[in-house]
Amino acid sequence: MQDFQGALYRFEHGGGARVVRYALALLAFCTLAAFYDAHFYKNFHTEEAMDSAQLAANISQGKGFTTLYIRPFSLYLLAKDGRGEKSLGSAHPDIANAPVYPFLVAGLMNSLPMRSDIPSTRRENFTVYQPEIFITLFNQLLYLAAVVALFQTARKWFDEPTAWISASAFAGSEIYWKFSLSGISTLLLVLLFIGLVRLMASLDVEFRSELPNNARLARIAAGLGAIAALACLVRYSLGWIMAPILVFIVVFGGKFRWRSILVVSVVFLAVTAPWLWRNYALCGNFFGLAAYAPYELTRSFPGDSLIRSTSPGEGLGALGLFDFARKIIANGHEIIASKLPTLGANWFFTVFLAGLLLPFNNAGLSRLRYFLLMLLPVFIVAEALGKTHVSVDSPEINSENLLVIFAPVTLVFAAHFLCTLVEQGLNQSLFLRAALVGCAAMGALPFLAGLLTPSAYPMAYPPYYPPRHPRRLKLDKTGRGGHDGHPLGHGLVRSSQGNWTCPGFQGGVQTHQFGVQGLACCFSLRKTAQRGLSRSRRHEWKLGQAGRHYLHRGKALERLSFSGRFAGLASG
Repeated sequence: MQDFQGALYRFEHGGGARVVRYALALLAFCTLAAFYDAHFYKNFHTEEAMDSAQLAANISQGKGFTTLYIRPFSLYLLAKDGRGEKSLGSAHPDIANAPVYPFLVAGLMNSLPMRSDIPSTRRENFTVYQPEIFITLFNQLLYLAAVVALFQTARKWFDEPTAWISASAFAGSEIYWKFSLSGISTLLLVLLFIGLVRLMASLDVEFRSELPNNARLARIAAGLGAIAALACLVRYSLGWIMAPILVFIVVFGGKFRWRSILVVSVVFLAVTAPWLWRNYALCGNFFGLAAYAPYELTRSFPGDSLIRSTSPGEGLGALGLFDFARKIIANGHEIIASKLPTLGANWFFTVFLAGLLLPFNNAGLSRLRYFLLMLLPVFIVAEALGKTHVSVDSPEINSENLLVIFAPVTLVFAAHFLCTLVEQGLNQSLFLRAALVGCAAMGALPFLAGLLTPSAYPMAYPPYYPPRHPRRLKLDKTGRGGHDGHPLGHGLVRSSQGNWTCPGFQGGVQTHQFGVQGLACCFSLRKTAQRGLSRSRRHEWKLGQAGRHYLHRGKALERLSFSGRFAGLASG
């Protein structure tokens, strides 16, 4: 009997109570995810999501890191070593995407029973596309892992109440739920960033230790370099994170600074070098198309004209440091005015700024604040300089939104600030304590209010309707083919079997062909170019009037004869 009472006491007040709390929290997250998906799930509708999905599909089918989404500008870069013409008649190497996320999704495709085809029995009542549901669940699993990692981080640095508040605020941020449905890699980067900041704190502990463990110091520095490298290979713009890491080590590393810098740098280069060299061998620069992101949305290349161009040399040479500085200032002003007050998420993140004013008994946490303050301007400049047409097409949910990666860690300091005020009680007033806790709960108010809105229709049309969109006609041996009308425009695309005609999509000729098929693009037409391509009596493709007006004075289409095939290209 005493043993039973002892076990019951331990369950209610010891480890058992903790297990029950964690189980209930997990159940609450899963219930919230199910409810959110049921109300707001939508098929992929952004350029980046569909591009990443078709790239992962090619990898899973053993075709390597090749794409069916052919950007004209990539042909220009590949043509420098003679690969441009060859890539139209064979597998086209992808030089636009970083590799880690597509490879993870490809592994998911090979592990799960994904069906890329749509049975004829489902065509009439089609609503959702099965492979995209699996990718969405994968992203939400990453979201759950990030919430758990943030909880553990806050508990390690401060206490359990701080951990619960920060994790709850993170799980109640609507923007991260939107990213979980988006099909892009942001939540993977959030998880990596939380791990990186934890390693920075551990590294600082070794710097301040009276008896540092050299082996442990080397392991932490190596882990830091590896995570920074993985973040860079998920999104190239995250390579800038190495600058504040190295500055932090130089300032606070003491006698261990140079060996730590050496280990971090060597591991970072060892992980990234093979892939960066692959890009350099293909197109002459280490980051592929991402290296030219600063040139987009400038006076020489407004909109997506750079990506659509096959001869941008003159425009690239006309841009200088003044143009890049102007882009940073213009976009930076927008970020500071609209995104910085909420750090890209919701207003609760602004409490982080007040939390920076609190003194900490732990010197390591005080130093960590300096690291975060160094990161913030780096992220703002990187986002401002790297802004492209992707952010214009989808202003909130896109891969160029870097502040949402930075924001979750700041929740820990914001939650600690609120917990400190609650503990002090502001003259021990119960009302004020309740008000502070209510303020923390209101951080999730936009998300909770959104759950009360009517359910969204899951099919993303426009831009596509998978059962019928696109209808495709194969070109004959002479490079000519039939005409396939569509209200969004027309275009020529290449499949692995040859060349096809295909409807257009804003920002590029993009078709949602997943799995056995693929997302393909040979040149861009906007929605305004509804008569983009038409066929003359001689069955030769020509640019329609609306398309001619949009694609620069009627010089948007040229005929290329590569191995008897035909390709439509947009020239700058």
